[in-house]
Amino acid sequence: MQMAAIALREQGHDVTLLESSRFSNETGAAIHMAPNANGLLKRYGVDIEKVGANECSRIAQYHAESGKALFQVDLTMPNKQWQHKWLLVHRAHLHNALRERAIGKEGKGKPATLRLASKVASVDPEKAEVTLESGEKVSGDVLLGADGVHVSRSNFLIIQESSSYISSRCVDRLLCWTTQRSTHRLTAVTVLIDSWFRKRRSWLIQSAENLSSKRVCFA
Repeated sequence: MQMAAIALREQGHDVTLLESSRFSNETGAAIHMAPNANGLLKRYGVDIEKVGANECSRIAQYHAESGKALFQVDLTMPNKQWQHKWLLVHRAHLHNALRERAIGKEGKGKPATLRLASKVASVDPEKAEVTLESGEKVSGDVLLGADGVHVSRSNFLIIQESSSYISSRCVDRLLCWTTQRSTHRLTAVTVLIDSWFRKRRSWLIQSAENLSSKRVCFA
């Protein structure tokens, strides 16, 4: 949503962001930022390396039981084919960088307005108007919704109601922080570990200047 706000702001539009929580904060995972996506961010003045994004410099796969390396790929040379870097960034840091670019004074256009504690209760797609839980109505020329899979405004826009459902897979995430950059040969570089054990997969992703490690376990 912040990316849309940045693009619309630069084209001279007045933009209002409605945030349901009282704090515009994010938690969660490390995010792959492919070279083309990183280039798009830089075009709009967002340099995520300044907020701790790591270059993805190596991919390795290990057997979960034996620890044996199944393959290791040094991406130093392959990465040179891209105009922009392949980066891994902590979600909260990406969110903060986009938010500041959308509502900050720097950059083209009028800064977007961020309204906190503005949870949407209903949507009128014909009028491009939302009604907040407080009863206040907010309208514009165009209405964009980005509230995730659990509480979706899409039901106001389509005839058939949709809902999320439980799949046959589950995932657990663990985010670890350290106060010191590791010099260990495995974690001193950005690493993706893909370990297979009884059809289960585990990923380890480094971000935030190698101060953050995210473990994702699929079952």
